[in-house]
Amino acid sequence: GGQTFVASRGFPMRVACWNVRGLSARYRRRYLSSWIRQHGPSVLIMVETKMSVISHACVRTLLRQPSFGFLPACGAAGGILLAWSPPLTGAIVHVGRYSISASLSGFWPNGPVLVTAVYGPCVGALRGQLWAELHQVRQLAASPWFLAGDFNCLLSPADSSSPVTSGPSMSAFRSFVDEFGLFDVPSTNGTFTWSNNRNPSILRRLDCIFLSPELFSAFPSSSLVLGPRHLSDHAPLLFSLLRGRAGTGHARFRFEIWWLRDESFVATVPNWWARAVNGRWAAFRLSRKLHSIRREALAWKRIFWSSKFLEVAVWDEEIMSLQASDNISADQSSRLLCLQCLAQEWRMRESIHWQQRSRLGWLAHGDQNSRFFHLAASQRRRQTLLKSMGFGGRIFLGDDILPALSAHFKDFYSKPLRFRATLPDFHLSSLSVSCAIALERPFQHQEIKNAVWALGSGKAPGIDGFPVEFFRTFWEVCSADVFAFCDEFASNSVFLKEFNQATCVLVPKRPNPTDVTHFRPISILGTPYKIIAKLLSMRLAPVMPSVINLFQVAFVKGRRLQDAVVLANEVVHSLYCLQLPSFILKLDISKAFDSVSWEFLSDLLTRLAFGPSFRQWIMSLVTGAQLAVSFNGKCGDFFYLERGLRQGCPLSPLLFNLVAESFSALFHHATVVGFLTPHSLPHLPSFSTLQYADDFLLFDSASRQQVVRTWLILRVFELISGLSINSAKCHLSFIHADPATVLLAEACFGCKATSLPMDYLGLQITLSPPAPSFWDGVEQKLTDRLQCWQGKLLSLPGRITLAKHCLASVPLHALSVFRPPVAVLRRFDKLIRKFVWDGDRLSDRLAHWDVVAFPRLLEGAGVTNLSRACESSMCSWWWRLATEHSPITQFISSKFDLLSPSVWHSSISHISPSHFWSDMFSVLPLFLRLADLSSFTSPSWPLSPTREFTFSSCYLASFGPSVASLPPRSLWSPGPSPRAIAFVWLLLTGHINTFDHLQRLGISLANQCFLCLVATESRVHLFTSCPFFFSVLASTWPSLVSNLPNPPSIRLFFLFCPSPHLTASWGHVWRPWLISAWWRIWVERNNRVFRGTFSSPDSVARLVQGDIQFAIRIKRRRLTAVG
Repeated sequence: GGQTFVASRGFPMRVACWNVRGLSARYRRRYLSSWIRQHGPSVLIMVETKMSVISHACVRTLLRQPSFGFLPACGAAGGILLAWSPPLTGAIVHVGRYSISASLSGFWPNGPVLVTAVYGPCVGALRGQLWAELHQVRQLAASPWFLAGDFNCLLSPADSSSPVTSGPSMSAFRSFVDEFGLFDVPSTNGTFTWSNNRNPSILRRLDCIFLSPELFSAFPSSSLVLGPRHLSDHAPLLFSLLRGRAGTGHARFRFEIWWLRDESFVATVPNWWARAVNGRWAAFRLSRKLHSIRREALAWKRIFWSSKFLEVAVWDEEIMSLQASDNISADQSSRLLCLQCLAQEWRMRESIHWQQRSRLGWLAHGDQNSRFFHLAASQRRRQTLLKSMGFGGRIFLGDDILPALSAHFKDFYSKPLRFRATLPDFHLSSLSVSCAIALERPFQHQEIKNAVWALGSGKAPGIDGFPVEFFRTFWEVCSADVFAFCDEFASNSVFLKEFNQATCVLVPKRPNPTDVTHFRPISILGTPYKIIAKLLSMRLAPVMPSVINLFQVAFVKGRRLQDAVVLANEVVHSLYCLQLPSFILKLDISKAFDSVSWEFLSDLLTRLAFGPSFRQWIMSLVTGAQLAVSFNGKCGDFFYLERGLRQGCPLSPLLFNLVAESFSALFHHATVVGFLTPHSLPHLPSFSTLQYADDFLLFDSASRQQVVRTWLILRVFELISGLSINSAKCHLSFIHADPATVLLAEACFGCKATSLPMDYLGLQITLSPPAPSFWDGVEQKLTDRLQCWQGKLLSLPGRITLAKHCLASVPLHALSVFRPPVAVLRRFDKLIRKFVWDGDRLSDRLAHWDVVAFPRLLEGAGVTNLSRACESSMCSWWWRLATEHSPITQFISSKFDLLSPSVWHSSISHISPSHFWSDMFSVLPLFLRLADLSSFTSPSWPLSPTREFTFSSCYLASFGPSVASLPPRSLWSPGPSPRAIAFVWLLLTGHINTFDHLQRLGISLANQCFLCLVATESRVHLFTSCPFFFSVLASTWPSLVSNLPNPPSIRLFFLFCPSPHLTASWGHVWRPWLISAWWRIWVERNNRVFRGTFSSPDSVARLVQGDIQFAIRIKRRRLTAVG
């Protein structure tokens, strides 16, 4: 008691870290003293002091009442000063060659913190000594670790302004950070900390601050700010630790998903909803009922939340008391099972609470780790909490940011266009009369329900706070009001102002954003609005192919992003091989969605022959919109929009597709009338535009006349649509062009011409296979997603789930178009393997990686095998060439003469292949082996019930004729805990460290079963024949004890089905019970070996029964939700 903590709630503690390049000069100390008085740090880390001795008088000029330690410099190089001032107390605990460490109290209320200051060697060969020294430092204390200094090493290629490749030093640095699960703290106002102060300048991030997970969680609102480089070529680092949620405003109502798991809440909501609400309009009645539910839910939460923590503590004490008793009555046993279910349910609710704030929906069934979700939520809050914002060269701080943001966006969305040309008279595809009439038919009840269920789960709720999960759970209660609301909108085309309000959140487009242009405004809309928007988008999507040209591949069913990349690469390859002078222009539309003219959209819908009612529905959603900017938890005033499509609305992507159609229509019309003369390729006559949403790509002949005419058409498009082309971000490349044309194009388009490759849609347009730097970028994205601290906090099933999620979203996007070298695939596999096994040590790998990367249907863990996934993606292209008649497939078929069946079985040595075609041809034998091409006009895919190609069937077949001895879904099906399932999977397919297994590895130890104290310990004994296991079994099913077989292996025992000896109601839970029992027995074995604690078989059996009852409740709730 009486201890003062510097980092109290609302009052930050600051740590200053600076490579000062010398501390002996008096003018440097005067400047530092002034800077320190201005910012008031409690801990001071000065690197490269260049002083062999530092006196108390010297440090006293910097800090008041300082305590300190220092590392002497070697001649005129190096040296570290670590100083702190009251109320911090502590002592130096280690002085090494490259670091100095102190144990400081008062940092946080839970004990001392190990603070380490580092100055890394400049020579790469010596950095291994630095990591070894820091390993020794970390062993000094188990307390949280604060690590800061100049490491003289890059953590990733993104830490340098000039291109660098990942080398051994970078890999060693990353491995060190991964091993200890450290958080790399990003700065809020920049990235690079060092400059060479030359022209051209080279910027790098050499100075870093790392936190252990405990500190990261304790200070969720901490921030790192870079200062100006006045005294040194290094920027000072000022790190502020704040325990509270600084900068946030009054918390808005947010419906908690875990409330839906509470039976009392679910039973009370229908009564709240049934209360009479007076009002003529259905929208008003729906709004009043949501307001009533919000008021009652908040009152229920205050009562429930205040008492629940006390109840949970009482439950835990009673559970421990009952588990410690060997002989308990039947009533006490039932009470224990009930308490276990309640405690597990509460932990599940707590996990859902933090998962909802961490925004990690992919981990819904992989792990229930509240600490992991809490840290993820803290990291997300820290990334979104900003202390400054730039507006056109002006910097706003603190409370001035939100008014400036509101004024900025109000001016942007309300800014009238000076002049807008009318839509010119050129050909546009239009809807048929029957389609237009079908779009305006009345809404059906089933159609409305389908729209509600089609909305994405786990999305941020709108201003009313109610997510779509609320409407799904209470659909029988609220469906009548939702139907009346939709019917009213269809009749009147009028939207309640409250439902058309949205909050605008700023999503960073780049790391460490500092200016308003570095953010993308996303509108968070209410569920009633999204239901109407989803209804209209579900009607509009099927008719989009009839009004959208074939070369717009976004948001149209059957078209893929990869189509645009492949077609662009093949066109460029053809132009190069045919030696046709050409240019490729990639356009950047400034604020594309937010700049659309509403008048232009209305005119366009009329020209496309949409009916008047449907047009009125669309425009009522668009034109009545209100927006309020949300920043750091505070929300500004609402203002009306006068242009733009709100990103976050289900309808906006389709409407923007219609707007973008005018772009291709302009160029098509110019080609038809002879104003433009693009090159003609086989099956691509007069091909000039390729689009993916707002990513526009232009191809044209490289002549001065065509360049000027293209520029004129772009100006016309800007005038009619309200969109603006950002010339500074456009990319221009030429093929076989003369220098005069290049100079003219640069002047017209306002951008510098560069050679291929060109970045496009996250991939590349290139004439050769992607360079190593491209794969380095993919690896870096994968590294950023598989962060080290996540692996330390997640269990094995959680790490497997995260690895599968990242593989599906990061590398497979590139592997579907480009086939990487084998060395690159090995690097990816090594990175994923290290994450899954939580380290590089061979002893941590409990199963061969080939087994882990096997599908679960083949007894693997289901982690994607990248090589086979790449082959399966390439096979999908062969299937499309054989079955589709789209422009891209016809172009490739004609280009490589694939229209004849005999070509498929012949060599392509006579063809000048592109890199994409070479990659495809390498997997042709696999495709010919799996597909049925006996009838070339109607090929079939025997591996799929529909006889149509599927990626999953091809991926599964690529592993060969493997036969799984375990029944499908017998192990990985939901029910038991993920940890138990992963353990049993290792037990069946890999290794667990039983004593006999450790002896086979050469570890000398006594082998005795700690459960029965009689036999030697082995897998078969421990889980099939140990008396302890039979005692656990007898507590649940005594009749099975005498009927169990004595199989020679774990696998045969797992496949045993005792259905004749069980009642029908319990037969289906035998295998989940066995999974849970094996897991609980293994936990008990480890408790006896490592902790010296013992539990009786009856206690373990009660734990297993609690697991099964909880799993049954979860399964029933899931079936109820589906129904």
